[in-house]
Amino acid sequence: MKKRYSVFASVLAASFLMPATAFAANPTISIERQTGSNEAYVYLSGVSEGITSVELTLLPKQNAANVHFTGAEDTAYSFHSEKNGTYTIYVDSYTPLEIDNNRILLGNLVLENTDTFSGASKLIVLDTQDIATTYTDISIQDNVVVEKPGNNNNNNDDDDDTDHTDNGTTQKPSGGGSSSGSQNNQTSKPNTNAGKPTIVGDQTNGSIVVGKDGSVSIHPHPGYQVKDVLVNGVSQGAVLQLLNLKADDTVEVIFAATEQTNEIDVTKPTKFTDVPTTQWYAQPVSYVTQRGLFSGVSETEFAPMQNMTRGMLVSVLYRLDGANDQIKSTFADVAEDAWYSNAVGWAHHNQLVSGISETEFAPNTPITREQAAVMLARYLQYTGVSLQSSNTAFADDAEISAYAKESVGAMQQAGLLSGDDTGNFRPKAEITRAEISSIFMRLCQKYGI
Repeated sequence: MKKRYSVFASVLAASFLMPATAFAANPTISIERQTGSNEAYVYLSGVSEGITSVELTLLPKQNAANVHFTGAEDTAYSFHSEKNGTYTIYVDSYTPLEIDNNRILLGNLVLENTDTFSGASKLIVLDTQDIATTYTDISIQDNVVVEKPGNNNNNNDDDDDTDHTDNGTTQKPSGGGSSSGSQNNQTSKPNTNAGKPTIVGDQTNGSIVVGKDGSVSIHPHPGYQVKDVLVNGVSQGAVLQLLNLKADDTVEVIFAATEQTNEIDVTKPTKFTDVPTTQWYAQPVSYVTQRGLFSGVSETEFAPMQNMTRGMLVSVLYRLDGANDQIKSTFADVAEDAWYSNAVGWAHHNQLVSGISETEFAPNTPITREQAAVMLARYLQYTGVSLQSSNTAFADDAEISAYAKESVGAMQQAGLLSGDDTGNFRPKAEITRAEISSIFMRLCQKYGI
């Protein structure tokens, strides 16, 4: 399953570089809302047969942070993300997605009553030959209200109130949930016995979304994969979705690092003459340079004791996030051709950092330890990591600025920050490249980023 999705992702990434193509009829997205329910079913029509994977970017009219998507039962992988005012859903299947009445059921959305979508900005579909087709001209219907999920075609088979069973075709694991890995071509139907199961175990290496319909959607953080899923203590295998769970079910997801995370050998010496292997920062510097997050100040020097500037730190975070967004900075002191320009624009747009004034960012100003803690905590929250609030526990707590106390406490609680030998945090001290390298290594390894 992981290999299949990695192929999907790589092909989609390549497709961004190719001209968009389209079939004779433009695709249409239909969002059917159930009467008296906060669920809506998402259908895709106007595409050819043989589609195995879909990436769809919707344009919500309001903040979509509370919107959750769960793929239909015949999908092997589903995921959603909310970023920069858009809401993107991903669906992947081992076999071609079933077309019923000229359309494909992608899955269902759990919405607030006021959640609506004004359009769709992009659609990418992948066929059985791993050929990607990109659409930018997409119609959307978000005003369809139905009594129950279905194709709303008024045919006689679905006009009665009879409960239609799956005729034994749905593969249900012994633990009580049904895995989306089963290729049963059954569409998702509400389960009147469903409820929100209890999630237990370590969730720091992935996010787990629980739907009100008894569904569980599992999303490993980058660098991690699902090793096993237990429902009521019974193994379901490395599945990414469970369906038809009940309120008294218990789910535990066991994550494991992928081979990519383990490829970095922190004991590998660096090429920098000012980073001897005997120094405490040797392994962190080795890690961040192998990851491509940091570079040296020259071919042979890393400058570990040099102060980290605001421009440097946002650039590292920008690289960690993929360095894909091209957002122009609005600050007068950030030249458009500056090496940190895109990073500053991205960080400011995503509210990871603010300027020192309405017009100035001060990219070359050294950043303090408490300022770095605030920026890193905001980035973790931006990526979906939930930090636990905690009071700070340093000898110099009184010196920590009020605006930074929560972030410093949360980062200390997570084991990402520590004090010096005397128990002081030194919040106003300028943080060095060596210190921030050590924090980044712990952060990336802990959360699989």
